[in-house]
Amino acid sequence: MNIDDVFVRDEFRGQRLGEKLMFAARDLCKEKGVDRLRWEVQQDNDKAIKFYQRLGAKVNIKGVCKWGIE
Repeated sequence: MNIDDVFVRDEFRGQRLGEKLMFAARDLCKEKGVDRLRWEVQQDNDKAIKFYQRLGAKVNIKGVCKWGIE
């Protein structure tokens, strides 16, 4: 399963909603027999990286390349 974006607005932070969302996604994978949950995080987003590591995720840092084609 791939997650595109996880975002908790400032006024809702500190209520463990991000944690609940991630664990709900994990539980859905288990329920459906999916063996991998994948998402991306910016390399310089130290706060998010620490959050994901605290949840037990393995963080593989890699660059994402983009072309803006007009």
